[in-house]
Amino acid sequence: MRAPLEEERAQRQQRGADGAGLAAAARGVLRLLRRGEPSLPQPALSAADFHLDTSQLGGGYGVATQAAREARSAAAAQGLQLDPTYTAKCFAALCVSAASVARPEAPVLFW
Repeated sequence: MRAPLEEERAQRQQRGADGAGLAAAARGVLRLLRRGEPSLPQPALSAADFHLDTSQLGGGYGVATQAAREARSAAAAQGLQLDPTYTAKCFAALCVSAASVARPEAPVLFW
């Protein structure tokens, strides 16, 4: 029997929510956008261009974590309002990633 986080990762891979799935989705979005604006660039996107961070899941779906509460407070101090679980967890991951990124000039998408 798999641990809950291992099970979640396996399910995410089956749904295409991994680097390869995210790259495929991004390519599809770009195709749709180019229908309306053909001059949009056509970057070559691969799984290596995407990183899905699961380090801030905590107790799971809908369960706030201490890191999420701290991130929410830090965001509020800058005028950014986050919900107490989902975007706060995401922002907590972004803060950890930004502090440890090897390429600080690389763009980061907070989505």
